[in-house]
Amino acid sequence: MRILVSALAIFALSLGAKATDISLAQKFDADFQKQVSEKKIPGAAYAIVKDGKVIALRTMGSRAVDAELPVNSATVFRLASVSKTFGGEMAAILAAEGKFSLDARVLGYVPNLKFKTAGHASGLKVRHLLSHSAGITPNAYDNMLEDDWSLDKIIPYFAQLDAMCKPGECYGYQNILFSLVQPVIEQSTGEQYGALVSKRIMEPLDMNHSSVGWRRFSLLRTGQSHTCSRAGTAGRGCLLSQTTTVWRRRQA
Repeated sequence: MRILVSALAIFALSLGAKATDISLAQKFDADFQKQVSEKKIPGAAYAIVKDGKVIALRTMGSRAVDAELPVNSATVFRLASVSKTFGGEMAAILAAEGKFSLDARVLGYVPNLKFKTAGHASGLKVRHLLSHSAGITPNAYDNMLEDDWSLDKIIPYFAQLDAMCKPGECYGYQNILFSLVQPVIEQSTGEQYGALVSKRIMEPLDMNHSSVGWRRFSLLRTGQSHTCSRAGTAGRGCLLSQTTTVWRRRQA
């Protein structure tokens, strides 16, 4: 059975009167249905949350092309780049606990990272990874990420890139470079990234239908979604969750 790539939308709204809540929710719902239809999105779901309560929820479409498997409130979606918020939060927690410094040099954890611009790698700090201010052309080597290359295989190619600016002086969105926070976290704690995120973030929030990676997800008897073999779990990685579960983290 082939699995479809689905869309996930989660909105936590701070609205005024109850009538306003209903009005905005209705407008959003109409636009949501229109966009799903016009853009031919196979399956999608959204939840609108206010004051810790789901005030609106809709699911549409299917999660497979060759079977009747409708998207429902239990369907698990791959969070794609929303995974970065978990990686950033985990890094901030550990830095606050003194496990490592945000000003630590990345070369201390990824010694084979090099750029064409001399000395650029030596000036790169952990905070530059987290803030997308590494000074490198945006979305560097995302094509390799899309082809499921491993992080270790991609890193040597950065030696072919000149810097756009010094670290911290310009913005350039990154998937692969952001993912280097993962070896920083793992080497500083001696624990695997996925296990640490589950233990420190997901479990305390009772995110019982969320996981890092496909293996744990496959044990959950919920709606099927995507295969997960992306390089760099901390970046554009394979975090999975239900529409009605992710909002819990926003309250933490």
